[in-house]
Amino acid sequence: MLIVPKDAKLELANFKDLSNAGVKRFGLGTPETVPAGQYGVEVLKSLGIWDTVKDKAVLGKDVRTLVAYVETENVEASIVFSTLAVTSDKVKIAAVAPQGGHQPIIFPGAVLTGTKEPQAAQEFLSYLTSPDGMKVFEKYGFSPAEALP
Repeated sequence: MLIVPKDAKLELANFKDLSNAGVKRFGLGTPETVPAGQYGVEVLKSLGIWDTVKDKAVLGKDVRTLVAYVETENVEASIVFSTLAVTSDKVKIAAVAPQGGHQPIIFPGAVLTGTKEPQAAQEFLSYLTSPDGMKVFEKYGFSPAEALP
């Protein structure tokens, strides 16, 4: 997600707009250590603008820091996970990363063989993929989970 301040004066409608002259700085997770930064670079490269915008990137140690950069208007925008974009009432989502612009983001779940409560763990995984579980995921900006075989 590309987020901007709630009352942003600069109109950003998609990731390509980061190359506009009006954008002086944007937040990006440090690609070597922050997964959202890695995905952000993938998106910018897939759009063919990484070389144009990389010097505008203000690197952050984590995604919460990137949200704070936007909240305090230290940057015009930040690339963050949707799950954090929805946690602040001081920012708004300006754009969603284009489909296929980065590797799929997957958070796997599994019951470990050495668990002391295998039935409870399996019930929890089943809940995560249930309609009620999906509502919780969606409330916090996640796409629906899929049960794998």
